[in-house]
Amino acid sequence: MNLEKINADTILHGLMSPEKIRKISKTEVTSSRISTDQGCLLDINIKEDNCFGSLELSRPLIHPDFSNVIYHLLKFTCRKCARVLLPQKLVDSLSEKNQKILKTFSKLRTSPSIKKCPHCGAEQKEIQFKEPYAFTENGNSLNPIDIRRRLEMIPLSDAKLFGVPEDTKPEWMIMTVLPIPPVTVRPKPEDPLNEKLSELVSVNLFLRKSWEEGIPVPVIEGLWKALQQHVNEAWNLLPSKQLLNNF
Repeated sequence: MNLEKINADTILHGLMSPEKIRKISKTEVTSSRISTDQGCLLDINIKEDNCFGSLELSRPLIHPDFSNVIYHLLKFTCRKCARVLLPQKLVDSLSEKNQKILKTFSKLRTSPSIKKCPHCGAEQKEIQFKEPYAFTENGNSLNPIDIRRRLEMIPLSDAKLFGVPEDTKPEWMIMTVLPIPPVTVRPKPEDPLNEKLSELVSVNLFLRKSWEEGIPVPVIEGLWKALQQHVNEAWNLLPSKQLLNNF
């Protein structure tokens, strides 16, 4: 891939590996201060167009554009073996026809094959999703670390049935590195996006410090949720959004 030709929409709203985000990034963001002359975080005070920075997240976060896809992946794959909850013959048939399975699942929601994995026999638990980013399994909260671990187990051949591109891994929907948009996207100091980025970087730094100092878990969880909320709000302030036609 020619990194110079990757546009802002692809980076911010597409699925990219943490390694690729770091490679595209010109510098790592480590401060929340905002420059008064260029309206950008001092850490990424880069004048060239479309030059991104990157922020190493203190804790993994749900990608704001893919929470609904994550829900379907969790709901319709086995909690134990991570295979899609359909008999292998049907999976093979769908794969040959290059079809997505969501319409098929609408007919199979009450099927025994959904309640029990047809591959390993494991009993399934109820996955619930409350927008924008809260997931539970039988009423127990699933945090982004739990979710990422589950997504990592899904075979890419099964993920493809959900519309996940072949060159993409499902676990990339849980962010560990955040791309920070260039000054061309947020040119003024008073831009709401600049202010929101400054806030989320501050929370990220405080969360990392709190984690390293062994602050009680309830405080960590509160900061974690706050960081997720700031990222969601920042995403809503981006000037353009690519339609996620793959899903």
